[in-house]
Amino acid sequence: MEQPAPQEWDCIVIGGGIVGAAAAYYAARNGMKPLIVEKDHVAGQQSGRSLGFVRQQGRDFRELPLMIEGNRLWNGLETELGRPVGWMQTGNLATARTPKHLAAMEQWVAQAAPYNIGVRMVTAAEVTALTGNMQHDYIGGMYTPSDGKADPARSTRAFFEAAIEAGAKAVIGRGVDAINVAGGRVTGVTIGGREFRSRIVICAAGAATGRMLAPLGVVVPQDCVRITVCRTVPIQERIDPGIWGVDIGIRQGQDGSIHIADNAADYDIRWDSPASLRWFRPLFDKNRHLVRLNAGPMFGIGRHAPEAVLDTPQPANAPPANMKRVGAVLEMFRQHYPSLRSVGLMSWWAGSIDHTPDAVPVIGAAPNIEGLLIGTGFSGHGLGLGPVGGKALAQLATTGATNSAIQPFVADRFAKGEWLPPANVL
Repeated sequence: MEQPAPQEWDCIVIGGGIVGAAAAYYAARNGMKPLIVEKDHVAGQQSGRSLGFVRQQGRDFRELPLMIEGNRLWNGLETELGRPVGWMQTGNLATARTPKHLAAMEQWVAQAAPYNIGVRMVTAAEVTALTGNMQHDYIGGMYTPSDGKADPARSTRAFFEAAIEAGAKAVIGRGVDAINVAGGRVTGVTIGGREFRSRIVICAAGAATGRMLAPLGVVVPQDCVRITVCRTVPIQERIDPGIWGVDIGIRQGQDGSIHIADNAADYDIRWDSPASLRWFRPLFDKNRHLVRLNAGPMFGIGRHAPEAVLDTPQPANAPPANMKRVGAVLEMFRQHYPSLRSVGLMSWWAGSIDHTPDAVPVIGAAPNIEGLLIGTGFSGHGLGLGPVGGKALAQLATTGATNSAIQPFVADRFAKGEWLPPANVL
């Protein structure tokens, strides 16, 4: 049987997360004909599983200019996309329990002053007032009223739907087998043995990006930690800001439900984890107190947890929720809010956060391969940065112009050894 002729596209986007969906939307709006390829479900991986903060405060200062631009984007996103994304500009509050932590916040606030984001230090009494009378032992914190929060899955799907409406097409449920390159230029991708041609490919495949690029000689080191999030039933009481606590993260959605996570993660040890230490030892040492090592999955132990209830279909390789963390963080929430002790859980899930060794993303052109663009490694900051990162990639694909705010995130910094260990961000 004769094979069908290869299909031609202006741009092929690998990944149906928020970065890929945003890149496809802005590329289509700029007059391109993009194809989105997602191996599982749109928003099925980490883009639909985060806690939902959209924050400028506390960021690595390499990220801050891009996030300021991104925050402006979020403010008009529902109007631009014509769809709800759960956006609420209710501020972000970070808390401190020790004088050392509070001093680090004061230093960050002082350094952030030229950026004019409105961040300010708050007292313990102000923390109580801002959080709906939370019971706590915090000595203060910092607060940025211009920050916000959004629904991760709804935001990603909104970008995807708007991209399709603007002329993009999609292949869902089938991944890319290979990115094709000839003569130092990308020529397209292979999907299920079929060739899809394009002179521009945007690889925004989340945690799979590094493995996908390795055969092409592009070095993007990535490793993952697993975070567990749970959601309560809706309540009438309002907790306005996103709370980025020392011990707990809290976001209340528009429906009144509370999304909760603790301030730690699980690292599932793999057979290749020792080799990963070459890149990630500084990041691990900096965050050792926040990471629990888990060897069980390597031996097939503890891979499964009770089924989560999500608005987004579960992919086959969905990471299991840590049910001990679910119970612990719910009890922590009840201690902070004794009047809500009877609140019940509606759902829980886990997500895999992919990190780069310096904990900032890779956004831009791949070295030595013309037409190959990369957006990955957002290191837990992908929801807030996703729309503006995708827009920068679409601009690069459409016009060849680079947004100056993505200059710190060049893809060849690891291959050249020109990356720095993670900054001392909060």
